[in-house]
Amino acid sequence: MATIETRQDEMIEFLRTLRQVRQFAPGEIPDDQLRAILNVGRWSGSASNKQPWQLIVVRDHDTLQRLADASQTAKHVAGASAAIVIVLDGASKTTETFDEGRLTERLMLAAKVFGIVAGVGWAGDADHARQVRSLLGIPEGKTVRAIVALGYPATSAPGGHGGRKPFDEVVAFGHYNGSAPRE
Repeated sequence: MATIETRQDEMIEFLRTLRQVRQFAPGEIPDDQLRAILNVGRWSGSASNKQPWQLIVVRDHDTLQRLADASQTAKHVAGASAAIVIVLDGASKTTETFDEGRLTERLMLAAKVFGIVAGVGWAGDADHARQVRSLLGIPEGKTVRAIVALGYPATSAPGGHGGRKPFDEVVAFGHYNGSAPRE
């Protein structure tokens, strides 16, 4: 039986190793797993619990290709098994942007539970957003930026950019450039 500390270490490692993935292997995501991922997204927190989003699931390969063509940073969507386009109400740029980040990360973490990897693409400029709205029938006034591509990891995918800055270079205690508490 695992100790509480062992379980905590496993959870921290699970969270720490979440990565942005842009290369996918073929394979359909089972409906029950996709629904579970979407349900985690549905339960993500938002400012004043407004839940200012609608999630559009795209599985059609032609549509995934067209989404990829609509943005310079979403080319990887073409190779995904599915994509989730996050549509925001467009009421508050500040809180919705924060909520969108929370939602995106939660979708990625939920996918990881099933061994599904994810990569976020961005349709952030006006022309790209207009193309995505037109393609998916999203009304004017709605904000479209994030596209979460989902799939299985490609075995030949590169390892990414590598490590991270040292802890003391990123974390300060008490004030800017504060040193770590002494043990």
